[in-house]
Amino acid sequence: MTTENKDQHRVTIENIRDELTRVRDELRVRMHLASMDAKDEWAKIEPSLASLEHAWHDFSQEALGAALSLRERVIQLQARIDGHPHEMPPPHSKR
Repeated sequence: MTTENKDQHRVTIENIRDELTRVRDELRVRMHLASMDAKDEWAKIEPSLASLEHAWHDFSQEALGAALSLRERVIQLQARIDGHPHEMPPPHSKR
């Protein structure tokens, strides 16, 4: 992996990390209103987020794939809780 690719992955992963942290905090506040199904799904997602938070320094293709996959699961859960589709901006935006 080139340094340029690793830098691009770093920026993308850091943006996803910041986005997921913000959404995680919002979802925690709204979970008391959520259905049991949504609470069960959150119980599955939250440990993955915690694991990814400890591995942000690994800017590999695998780490990027895991971050993007987790991001999609969080978006789907957020949409289910809110009752409408949620769209987050692409994680490629500059910081």
